[in-house]
Amino acid sequence: YRMSTKKEEDIFSTPWKTVNTKLGNCLKRKRLIILGGIAGVGKTSCAIQIARHITKKYKIPSMITCLEMDEVDLVTKIVQLENDLVYDLVNYSEALQYERDLEGLEMYFAYSPKLTTEMYYNTVKAARDRYGCELFVFDNLQLLITSDKESDYSKAVKAFKNMAMELDIMIILVNQPRKLNTERNPTYDDLKGSASLSQGGDGIVLL
Repeated sequence: YRMSTKKEEDIFSTPWKTVNTKLGNCLKRKRLIILGGIAGVGKTSCAIQIARHITKKYKIPSMITCLEMDEVDLVTKIVQLENDLVYDLVNYSEALQYERDLEGLEMYFAYSPKLTTEMYYNTVKAARDRYGCELFVFDNLQLLITSDKESDYSKAVKAFKNMAMELDIMIILVNQPRKLNTERNPTYDDLKGSASLSQGGDGIVLL
């Protein structure tokens, strides 16, 4: 009954109709979405575009945690999107102008070389409580789980799902496939910890 009386639907679209269809037309709170693809295909860029879109369109603060890129590289990608530039055309001497262009865009970045699942949970909770973040991107799962044990992936995926449920947030979890023949597109079974992902993830998008 409470849901039926809400004035606004609690759903959030991505910038692309095809992806929205794959996700059942929306992102929702309490959901864990898996974003997979081979190295270099643009997983991080795609996740950042989704976060930027939802932050701008729905005024929902977001936080991106990337274990492969620092905050300068991440902000550079945001500048690219805002100004329709390729990476090499971003001019750091124009940083003050970029800052003015990005004023009011509530996107936050987090990084730690020795991150644990517990540390990430505490960071997410603090970002939600302090800054109102409701969308979180974690890139990359395989750098958090250094072993190939399915049980380790299962624990991690369950932890991410529990975070989404307990904290009433949306999480996009980026994951890379095992080493595979690049002449074919990756399939669901190619993802590291694929059995665990099917149990914990609410939707999977392969690039």
